[in-house]
Amino acid sequence: MFTDQGTYSFNRLGASFFARILFAAVFTLSLQPAVANTGLSENAIVESRILAHYHAWSGTRHQLGGHSHGGVDCSYFIRSLFSAHFNLELPRTASAQQGEGTPVALSELQPGDLLFFRSGPTRHHVGVYLNDQQFVHVSSHLGVTSSNLNDRYWKSRFVTARRVKLKTPEDQAVVDTAPVVQASLLSLE
Repeated sequence: MFTDQGTYSFNRLGASFFARILFAAVFTLSLQPAVANTGLSENAIVESRILAHYHAWSGTRHQLGGHSHGGVDCSYFIRSLFSAHFNLELPRTASAQQGEGTPVALSELQPGDLLFFRSGPTRHHVGVYLNDQQFVHVSSHLGVTSSNLNDRYWKSRFVTARRVKLKTPEDQAVVDTAPVVQASLLSLE
């Protein structure tokens, strides 16, 4: 709201909303084609893209069959990540996604690897590996979140990991988004 001095002030909710909009705008701009020789490893770039997607969807609740910020399921969240950030169209369901790529051992995981779990007799769950045993996914209780592969719950339900060939948008050179991620995260604190 405008104050009597003509400046714009935010209440706590307004500042948070403004920060999220600014964050999303910075990431949209940062994912445009950029200089190829960034000095960052491919894993660091993949991590930064996963984090960008995670933060853009943070706070979204789980909804079976959901495909929007009003509610999303695990397979659509992963599908939208790979479509938006790696120019790769994955199938819509977790069980169909499990057929993509090649198997990879837990000891060989890299950022961007797909992780599959059995969450019930006929239910499949998918997440994406980030780093240090952490993965990003959509929990039925927490919505978009991150979890640890060593957690007893996830360890006992793990089925397989798959590696798909990651591409940059339009097969462009890799984009340096890590500094933008760090700067944007600091601005949200």
